[in-house]
Amino acid sequence: MLRTQVTDDRAAAREDYSRFLRGTLSPEQVGELPAVLIGSPEQLADQLIARRARFGFDYVTVQESALDTFAKVIALLR
Repeated sequence: MLRTQVTDDRAAAREDYSRFLRGTLSPEQVGELPAVLIGSPEQLADQLIARRARFGFDYVTVQESALDTFAKVIALLR
């Protein structure tokens, strides 16, 4: 994953990432990127399930800085 962020305020986090990208993508577009996961652990798990169905993703990798928080997502997928 290019970006993995566990947060309770998904809209604000997508807005922040849109600004980080210098507005080249809207927050809505950020939410549709297959390599970006932003939301609560439950939302991230749901996104991964949906992306597996849509794109056929069986494996994902996350950046080292996201390992601890992503463990909560993995627990939901088991």
